Amino acid sequence: MSRRTDHAGFSLVEVVLAFGICAFCLAVLVGLLSTGLRISQDAVSQTEASGIARMIAADLLVTRDDQGIALTRSPRFRIVVADGSAKVSAPALYFTEGGVWQEEGKTAASKFQAVVTFGVSPAGGEGIPVHLLVSWPAGVTPPLGVFEAVTQLEP
Repeated sequence: MSRRTDHAGFSLVEVVLAFGICAFCLAVLVGLLSTGLRISQDAVSQTEASGIARMIAADLLVTRDDQGIALTRSPRFRIVVADGSAKVSAPALYFTEGGVWQEEGKTAASKFQAVVTFGVSPAGGEGIPVHLLVSWPAGVTPPLGVFEAVTQLEP
């Protein structure tokens, strides 16, 4: 009787190579996951900053009260409306995550900082240019993210 010495199975080299490929794939997946989460967080912050700029612009566009009298301050954020004779920046506004305005100013919960700058009105009286700059995190230089918008106030 003769004995067969063939053994079915994988060699040590094949097993080590398979583990190496699996480890490489796992490292790539972990890297992609962290990148994807960061991109998602940046997109959410950009969307929130856009909403904050939209709220401020809407507040500034309310330039008259119910009787038609010109307002000197915006109704919601109480921003002093410039007359367009010189470039003026309003004090910074601070917002929490979720876009909630912090009336008391910058706190530990502040995520966004908004700066409103009124430009010089053109000679034709076409309105006052307004530059809105929303940055995050609040008070960090340079900021990690910035959203800018430009609008115009009616004369």
